[in-house]
Amino acid sequence: MTPATLRQVSAFLLATSLTVGPALALAEDIDEVRPHGFTPSEQSGSMHFPRPNRREMQASSPEEAQKMADTMKTSLDAQHQKYSYKQDGFTHTIVVESTKKTVVFRAANPNAAKQELRKTQIISELFPKNGQIASLLSRLYEEDKNWSKASEYFRKANTLCNNDTLDNTVNNLEIKQAAREARLQSHYAYFELMMKHYETAIKMLTKSIELKPDYTTSYFNRAKAYRALHKNDLAEKDEKKLKELTQKENRNSQSVRPPADGVWALLMVEIYALEEALRIADTTLLKEPNSASAILAQARANLRLGRYAKALASYKKLEPLVKDSADLKAEMAPLATLTKQGPPPYGDLSAIAAMPQTATFTPHGRERQGRGHDQSIRPLAAPLSASKLAADHKGDYRVYAAICAGLKQKSQLKELDSELNKMLSIIPDDTKVIEQKIETAEAMRDWSSTEKYCNIYFAQLAQGKNGPMKTEFVPYAYSARALARRAQKNFAGAIEDDTIAIKLAPESALTYRDRGDAYRQSGKYDLAVADYTKAIQLDSAQGSSNYWRRAKAYEKLNQAALAKQDSETAKKLDQAQSKI
Repeated sequence: MTPATLRQVSAFLLATSLTVGPALALAEDIDEVRPHGFTPSEQSGSMHFPRPNRREMQASSPEEAQKMADTMKTSLDAQHQKYSYKQDGFTHTIVVESTKKTVVFRAANPNAAKQELRKTQIISELFPKNGQIASLLSRLYEEDKNWSKASEYFRKANTLCNNDTLDNTVNNLEIKQAAREARLQSHYAYFELMMKHYETAIKMLTKSIELKPDYTTSYFNRAKAYRALHKNDLAEKDEKKLKELTQKENRNSQSVRPPADGVWALLMVEIYALEEALRIADTTLLKEPNSASAILAQARANLRLGRYAKALASYKKLEPLVKDSADLKAEMAPLATLTKQGPPPYGDLSAIAAMPQTATFTPHGRERQGRGHDQSIRPLAAPLSASKLAADHKGDYRVYAAICAGLKQKSQLKELDSELNKMLSIIPDDTKVIEQKIETAEAMRDWSSTEKYCNIYFAQLAQGKNGPMKTEFVPYAYSARALARRAQKNFAGAIEDDTIAIKLAPESALTYRDRGDAYRQSGKYDLAVADYTKAIQLDSAQGSSNYWRRAKAYEKLNQAALAKQDSETAKKLDQAQSKI
């Protein structure tokens, strides 16, 4: 299991929805910078905390989602109920004023796969040294059956994952060179096999088997290649060997649980099964006292449990094994203060939201052998109660996260920001916390902090040191930094960021509007008109905001007739909205 795989696995989201206040005031005196109120984290396919007064319904198609939303609106109109309605792509959101209940009708975008591939390709060009993005792009090309591109980016990801990050350094200490090379050759052969380059695949698989004679995946795929070339006698020989190895594995398998080793202990840390991580690490170290992965897992688990002296001792034990690692020094840095001062006090424990369920997930680096077995990893134990963890001891990272989730649900932004700062004082490079800091700072209109944490986030992406990858957050981060830059009168920077955001999400009316504002405020009125026009075309909600804005731009261009026309259209739309 590669370090990239470990970093992709996370079962602890801070993400729930974030309410930031009223919608944009649709009047001629437009507030020039307004937070989007967009929380990309709630769009993640990962786990989420339950939200009161909210019901989400999945539709089988975009047409079905529209029909469901229209039916509900008709029913509310018949009951003379006031409500707000918003459509964003294939998602329809209705909020009933009297009950404060939110109903969301959601359908998958039929073009989602191609859009995700295009977006990830652009992100890869923006951050060419990020192995995690290259790995994701390889998988997307594989799903698209573009085998040559899938192979190209798999090789690139492997090259980038051999950099000197702490996780990679530890991983390289744990895995023998021959075993690592055997697996790589088997992966490379898989792509050659899918491209029907059978002879090339056989050469790679033969090398893989020479390096690791018991590697079942290579026998499986080489037999397929021999069959494709009608070399049935050789295929039968491999199939016989595969059967023998599989039977031997089954006899030796005494438990369905994964082996207790340092790499598995690190994985338990990533999904916040901290007690299990320590148990596995301790067991491993009894057999292998110098297991770097087990020592690192021990250090990270104790850090997250608030046991700072123990964490520091483990990190120091790791130092001679990884030698002069800058990443290790950075990870250890907060411990000097934490050990001296103790854990930051918990915030409002009454705000604790329900703890997330431990996810079932499939490692991204799973073996490629056609229709293989289900290699999903399932939870080892029921999730723990955050309230119980808070009562048991101080400094548990999971408790801070649960408090943050509750504060976010209640839109207590200042308190949320304070709790996030505590988490960053413990793990300064926690990508999920940094993402939440961006959202919270934007919602509070703290533009200097918004820009600061966007810069930190982009630096992580550039260095390949970010946590689990959420591609939908990247265009949002550019849009958020653009808002922050525009608020601070850096119009050129805002335009640059909005232009990137548009490349990543060309269907976003909001981003075109934002760039139009930046153009207008910097005196480029013709470009502003072009962006507002595009925003009007893309705005499925048909709001008045873009018409008011374009009217202002037309006024500056001395096109009074067009300005008046847009103003009148905007007023009609406002009147229609007020009747809902």
